[in-house]
Amino acid sequence: LFSCWSVLPFLWEIHIGGHTGALGNGASLVPIVIFDETPRSWADAEFHCQSLGGHLASVHSWLESIFLKALTFDLPLTWIGGTDGGQPEMSQYKSWSWTDGSGFNYQQWAEGMPNNSIGGELCIQMNFGGTVIH
Repeated sequence: LFSCWSVLPFLWEIHIGGHTGALGNGASLVPIVIFDETPRSWADAEFHCQSLGGHLASVHSWLESIFLKALTFDLPLTWIGGTDGGQPEMSQYKSWSWTDGSGFNYQQWAEGMPNNSIGGELCIQMNFGGTVIH
């Protein structure tokens, strides 16, 4: 079983120009997603990403989830940037957010998740099959 203190590899993203949103010409900035094999706790991974100008990866659509699944399919459990902000008293963890500040508007939980079965399951990881868990 894993908690936010487990050390895992992680997916992180950085946006060209250091921000997200639409450009004046109508084109959207596309994040560059990087897989880092250095095992870190969730908090250490996010701190590392921020030190490089990015954040742990966020997921906002089925298409983005498919892309991340393709990157993680044969890889071990992998951190991404979802957190419930340490609110274990919240029913079904309704306070989930992404570390990049974007809206938590897409969810693809593994069956029965999130459940905080061991405590400290306040962050999101993807498994080798690409299912978002915890």
